[in-house]
Amino acid sequence: MKSGRLFEIVYRLLARGRCTAPELAEELEVSVRTIYRDIEALCQAGVPVVTEQGQGGGIRLMEGWTLNKTLMDANEQEQLLTAVKALSGVQESSDALAHKLGALFRRQPRDWLRVDFHYWGPINENDERFEKIKTAVLEKRVLSFSYASYNGATERRVKPVLLYFKGSAWYLQAFCLMRREFRTFKISRVSRLALTDEHFEDDLTPPEIDPWGWHFQWPEVLLRFAPHMAYRVYDEYDEEDIQPEADGHLLVKTHLPPEDEWSAARILSYGTGVEVLYPDTLRRSAATYALKLHKHYQTENIT
Repeated sequence: MKSGRLFEIVYRLLARGRCTAPELAEELEVSVRTIYRDIEALCQAGVPVVTEQGQGGGIRLMEGWTLNKTLMDANEQEQLLTAVKALSGVQESSDALAHKLGALFRRQPRDWLRVDFHYWGPINENDERFEKIKTAVLEKRVLSFSYASYNGATERRVKPVLLYFKGSAWYLQAFCLMRREFRTFKISRVSRLALTDEHFEDDLTPPEIDPWGWHFQWPEVLLRFAPHMAYRVYDEYDEEDIQPEADGHLLVKTHLPPEDEWSAARILSYGTGVEVLYPDTLRRSAATYALKLHKHYQTENIT
């Protein structure tokens, strides 16, 4: 607890330049005497803290001093450098920050982890989206965009709260002014994103993006995948739900809405590499959807 408080004191002095002992005591919820003991501990640790008496006085750090390894051990420095390095997958400025921290700590992060959140292909558009969303969240400004869902595209105006990365995709959690409730929007389905001049004052707290167990409201489904579909099975399902068979086939238990066209389309996306063992409603739904596709693409030249 004390080491954390010492870091807080240094952080505040770095940010503000000067603080008084009563201010620090009130903010950190300790006595003024404890603050002075902490200042003495910092000085003994090599942090050049200066105290000045009289009007305009207070506690400050010696001019030119910056944060160094005094307050962080090697493992903590490595964790911080790795975390900042990972963020460079979202913003290039984070990569520059990692280099500055590395110079400050006189070390560079070991190259054992690389994170790239961008899609394959051009990245400029995603960078612009992230920047607009970040600005909207921090400045509490309404965003407008077109959103493509299973039911078609709709125009949305939202109060953005949080940019969220889950699984393998980016999402925006926001209060939708059309639906009058919190919604989660997949960023890849957003187009014509615009930052408006309309501000909002609400301090919004979104619900969990994916409450545990929500999909169990759907019936259980048992699928049997051919061996050559293993790459998709392990991409799309939890390992605990996959049961390998001796001949290489994979049994998967999951939950899907059995009479929904989305479920049927998902089953058909595996082609002949999967068989629905149960429920029969999903088998029939997939078959009906396959006939619908056949009719859609049927021409006079196809027999």
